[in-house]
Amino acid sequence: MIGIGPRTSAQRRNGPGPPGVLAFIPAPLYSDRYEVVDTIGSWLMSTPDERRVNGARQRLIDLLADDEGILPGGLVERMTRCGKSNCRCVGEPPHLHGPYVQWGYSQGRERITRRLSARQAERYRPAIERGRKLMELLIELDEVEIRRVEHAEGWGR
Repeated sequence: MIGIGPRTSAQRRNGPGPPGVLAFIPAPLYSDRYEVVDTIGSWLMSTPDERRVNGARQRLIDLLADDEGILPGGLVERMTRCGKSNCRCVGEPPHLHGPYVQWGYSQGRERITRRLSARQAERYRPAIERGRKLMELLIELDEVEIRRVEHAEGWGR
C-alpha cells in the first residue's frame, strides 16, 4: 500500500495536488519553434477521452496500491523433445514430454525463461497477470496522451 511520507519540496511549492497524486512538478512544453505552449488551454481532451484516461489512471492507482507483487512477462505451457534417439518423443507420431510451464520475461535486450513447477506457476500467476494489466494500462494512457498532443499541435490523425 502507498503510504503518506514526508512532504516533498514539490508538494511544498505546489500544494497538495489532486487526490492520489504524490507530487506535481510543472514542466513547460515547447513547440517546434522553441516557444512555450499553453499546456492547459491547448491540451483539451474530448469527454470520452477524458473519461478513458481518468478511468485508466484510477485503475493504475488501484493496481499499484495493491499489496501484491507485479511481475513482467508471461506464462506458457510447452511440450518438448528430449533429443534422445530411442525416446518416444522421436517416434512417429511423436509423444512429446510435458506440458511444462515456462515464465518468460525480458531484462534489457535479453530474454529470460524459467521452467516453473505447478506450485510455482500457481504462486506467481496472479503477479504476472497484474504485470500484464499494468502494461495494458500504460499502453492505453500512451494512446490518449499521444492523441492529445497531436490534437494540440494540429498534426491530426
